[in-house]
Parts: sequence; structure tokens; C-alpha cells
Amino acid sequence: MKKTQIEKLTDQLFSVENNQPNLISELQPFVELFMHYECAMLEIETKLNVFDKEFSLHGESNPIESISTRLKTPMSLMNKLQRLELPFDLETIKENIYDVAGVRVICSFRNDVYKLVDALKQQDDLTVIAEKDYIKNTKENGYRSYHLIVKVPIFLSDKVEHVAVEVQFRTIAMDFWASLEHKLRYKKNLSAEKEAEIERRLLLCAEISAKLDNQMQKVKDASFRSFYHQLVYVRCAALIEDVMPEVAKAGDTGLVLYGYIDEEAGVSFQPLWIAKEGESTLDMRLIPEETMYLIRLANLDDCEFCSMKWIEVDPYIVDRARRVIAEVYDTKSKEKEETRSFQGLDRFRRREHPDDLGVAVYYEDKSKEPERLWVRISRVEGNQCFGTLLMDSKHPDGLKEGDEIMFRVLQNENGELEVVSVQK
Repeated sequence: MKKTQIEKLTDQLFSVENNQPNLISELQPFVELFMHYECAMLEIETKLNVFDKEFSLHGESNPIESISTRLKTPMSLMNKLQRLELPFDLETIKENIYDVAGVRVICSFRNDVYKLVDALKQQDDLTVIAEKDYIKNTKENGYRSYHLIVKVPIFLSDKVEHVAVEVQFRTIAMDFWASLEHKLRYKKNLSAEKEAEIERRLLLCAEISAKLDNQMQKVKDASFRSFYHQLVYVRCAALIEDVMPEVAKAGDTGLVLYGYIDEEAGVSFQPLWIAKEGESTLDMRLIPEETMYLIRLANLDDCEFCSMKWIEVDPYIVDRARRVIAEVYDTKSKEKEETRSFQGLDRFRRREHPDDLGVAVYYEDKSKEPERLWVRISRVEGNQCFGTLLMDSKHPDGLKEGDEIMFRVLQNENGELEVVSVQK
């Protein structure tokens, strides 16, 4: 097992030749200092893991992909003090060096970064020393990240120490770029011309990475209402060739789709026109009725959605599709349809299937931890909803996939909707 920095320092302490008392007494305070930093990192990591579980229980996706920690080596710390022309002593380190302990948090989406930063800053026991938003204010080399330096109270047996920790928040794309940038930029024996070329390409890659983050955030934020009984234009040239090769033509850029909800399969689309983009026009040709297709939302995850508000279409074609879909696919339950209109429930919905809700299940048996289970709404009776479980409970003797449970939509003290079920 890989040794921690504390363990390495302790080994040095107790392997001193002849157990020299003077040297041991000099090293001991530094061992304790590094222990404080390690404990501070653990405190931050614990807080972040609590946030991750809390957001999940409240119907939001887990914002954290991974958490890693690192502690500066004594040699690295010494070199930094020398560069800053500062003495190597405990008080100088505590008061001037804020990146001895570092926590790196990799998030799924850009908005997750800001959500976690805000949550951490609201902790009463933490003191914010400094923060730098390199996401909105990108470094010249293309580096993006959010840096937050906080002081964390460490409760020891006889005192409380306040220890600085640097917390870096990045998306997956930001971390990928930063990791490779570090390896490329610190290659040795490169000519000035080669270094300039690497720098140019890294900046280009940083821009591509930022566009990817923006696009993924748009995909996440897109509500099913953007598609529900709406026309959308989707750029999907490759999909046309794969799904409908018999009607595809060279130069096709996308499809005009009519969106609806299949009660079994979720968000679905009826392709009505194949389109070819011009400089300022969208040339469309009708897909023959005998070759009508069906596309699910998952098939379009890598495609770009565009509004159809600025494009004129034949209303007869749209009405015909609307009538067919209303007859075959639309829910016949007025109450169930109404649940789709509750925007306050959107954070609990599965994107691919808006009738699937993440229900917070609590148990009368207090030995069972609450959990969030996916439930597909089947019917509504008054203020009670009923649905079919889409997964097993984590408790061995708990609910099983296929069980029907009753749940309610309640309003919490902040005026937000919650989806709750109480079980024995």
C-alpha cells in the first residue's frame, strides 16, 4: 500500500541515526503540521460527499464524478519558500502557503461546479480566504477551473487549529485538458518553435473543450417541454444515413421532428421532413408516409437541437402527425397529463422518460436508511399518485422492481416540491 506523506515523514523521524534527539525534536512539529493538513483535507472531502448524497436524495443527479487529494512534499514546500524568499518555519508556512493541502473535485457539468462552490461557501465553520473563477475568467493559456481557498477547523484533543486547504473544481473536460497540458508543457529540451506550436494547439483544444462543456450543459438543461408536442430541427446527418438510407441524399444535414411521449418508451420523435441547410434557408422535403420512422431521445444525444419558430411548415402535415400521435400514444389519463405540467417536478424526472420520477422513500423502520427509487407513474387518485417501481430497493427485504407504491407530491418549507413515499 502506498504510504501517505505523514507516514513517510514519521519513517524519517524514527529512522534518524542513533535517534538524535535534536533532529527528532526539529522534525516532530512538521509531522504534526502535515497531520493537520491531512485532517483538513478529510474534512473537506467529507463535506463534499455529504453534498453529493444530499443532492441525489433531493432528486438531482450526483454532481461529483471523483474527489482526489494531494499534500505537498517537504521538498516542494521548501522550494516554494525559497522562491518566495521566506524562512522555513511553521508559522511562515501556516500564514503564507495556502496550497500545502489540495482537494480536486471533478464534476459532471459546469453548473455542478458552481452549485458545489456555493454549498461549500455557506458552511458556517469554513472561512473563505481567496477564490478565483478561471471558468468565467479563463487564463491566457486556456486553463479553466474554479479555485477556492478555505480555512478548516481541526478539532484536536486539546485545541482547535484552523488549516488552509485549496479546493479546485473542474468538469471532466477541464480536467482532461489540464492533465494533458501539464504533461505537454513540461517536456524538456523543446525548441522555441515547438513550444509555440504546442501552446497554440493547447489553446485550440481548450476552446474545443469549453464548447463541449457548454453543449453538454445545454443537453442536461433541456426540458422535455422543448420537445413535447413541438416541432424541432435536429442536425443529424449521420443518423439520416444510418436510419433511413433509402431516402437519404448527399448534403442532408438534419431532420424536422415532432416530439411526443410514448408511455412505455418515453420521449420519442416522428420525423416529418429531411432538411438541407443553406446559408440562410432550410430546404425541406417530406418523408413519404409509407417510410415513416420513429426516433427515441437517446438516438439524438450527440445531435444539436434548433428552434423551428423561424421556419414555416405545412400545418396540415403537422396536424396529421398530431392526430395520429394523440390517438395512439398520448395518455388517456387527464390527471397523469397534469403531472407532466408540474415544472416543479422536473428535477425529479428522468430526462428520457418524464413519467419516471425519483421518489424519496422513507421507512417507518428507522433502522432502514431512506433511499431514492425510480417510479413510473401509472395513475393519480386525488392527491395520491401510484407508480410501478423500476428498480429494487437496496434493503434485502425491501421493495422490488415491479411493485406498485403510493407516493405524494408535497411542498417543503422553501416552497419547493418534493416527491415522497413512506413504507413500513
